[in-house]
Amino acid sequence: MRCLERIKVNLVTHEIFKNTTALYYEMGKNHLYDEIFSQNSEYIRNEVANLSALSFFQMFFSNEYRIKDSRFKTLLLDSTVANNKAEQLYKNLILVFHKIHVENVEPFNLDLGEISDLFNLLFTGVLPKDHLKYRKFGKKKGMFMSESASMREELEKYLEVTNRIAREKSIEPIFLYVNFLVDFINMEVFDMQYNESLGVLIFYILMVQNHFQAANYLSFFQKLNFYKQDYSEIISKIKIQSSQGLPDVMPLMDFFINIFNGIYYDLIEVSRDYEY
Repeated sequence: MRCLERIKVNLVTHEIFKNTTALYYEMGKNHLYDEIFSQNSEYIRNEVANLSALSFFQMFFSNEYRIKDSRFKTLLLDSTVANNKAEQLYKNLILVFHKIHVENVEPFNLDLGEISDLFNLLFTGVLPKDHLKYRKFGKKKGMFMSESASMREELEKYLEVTNRIAREKSIEPIFLYVNFLVDFINMEVFDMQYNESLGVLIFYILMVQNHFQAANYLSFFQKLNFYKQDYSEIISKIKIQSSQGLPDVMPLMDFFINIFNGIYYDLIEVSRDYEY
């Protein structure tokens, strides 16, 4: 069972409700932070994009891909050419995070085209071409036919439901997209081992577009990487629960809300120091 199928019957605990209210209160100050950092906004966003690319790489890819410490700073330069797949992945991440935080690009649309473009942007030059495709599953059998179905169609149907709920505005965005993240991870949409990291990145982009603007001034993924062990334990439990048919998204919901609140609380201190 996918989380989205029962999203409207899930009970939100008092603690999560209280923390969500606190988060929205801090989000209400977004315009104040924009004013405080306005003179150096471009520089700060650039630094955050670079730090986020580094933290994301360390959190999700450092076990498989190794880069010498001395190369990380060098690879930030446009003139630097990647020497291997690890460095190409890191260069791809820098490009992605600059699109999120620095460049004036169109908003991300939660559809097949955008997700495929993001997927290809991340992994072109890194994964083999036969992995840059949607996963096949099952068989459509007939007397003269035996064809695997594609996750492309499954994802398209799922995105239609997700976007309809978003347009209805009947579910809080953070709750909707945490459910989306869990489903995306479990669907294993693409024929590769990094569906989770792609799902987390999509979740992050959607939250930035839904007023989590503190991420423009402090790195969300630096904070997340600090709590990597906690995150991994929650995701592992959810995967086990999903295999049994009933994943509990509330621990992940609570975890992300605490991360978001923590960044806003850090931003209070940073903005005070900045003004001083």
